[in-house]
Amino acid sequence: MKTRNGFVSNSSSSSFIVAFPKDLPLTKTAIHDYLFGVGEKTISAYGDGESSKKIAATVCEDMLKQKPNDPKRLKNALNGRIEGVAGYPKSNKYPKKGGESWEVDWDAYSKALHKFEAKFLSSLKERFKTDLNDLYTFGYGDDDGKYFGILEHANIFKAAKLFVRINKH
Repeated sequence: MKTRNGFVSNSSSSSFIVAFPKDLPLTKTAIHDYLFGVGEKTISAYGDGESSKKIAATVCEDMLKQKPNDPKRLKNALNGRIEGVAGYPKSNKYPKKGGESWEVDWDAYSKALHKFEAKFLSSLKERFKTDLNDLYTFGYGDDDGKYFGILEHANIFKAAKLFVRINKH
């Protein structure tokens, strides 16, 4: 039997789909003021804190690396458990055809996920068809270090008009 001595991590990561106004300049200052208001703040998660200006700079850099409303990025971001969304399949257990007990039926689960993703993306597109917002995706996790754990867990997008968090852990 193998045993491990020392630090053992239970890491996590999350994806986010976030709406930003179309007319918002993609600058560190504009992103900062939109997410955190005017003036530098300390943003904390689990006792660790980081500068709101540093966080806004990271978010801005991530936004500049992508095209808004990219269907492929939006679909990829949905791969995980979406908090608070009704209708998302909560279990990967479906009755196996002809089986008496509950077993994993990955085909049925996959179909349910794809159906949900298509419906969810369609509702996002419909909502933002006439709205003056762009959707961006982000992926942060504490497996990339303390700073990215703050980005994942400190609710940095709470001021946005819409954001969806998708757990990957």
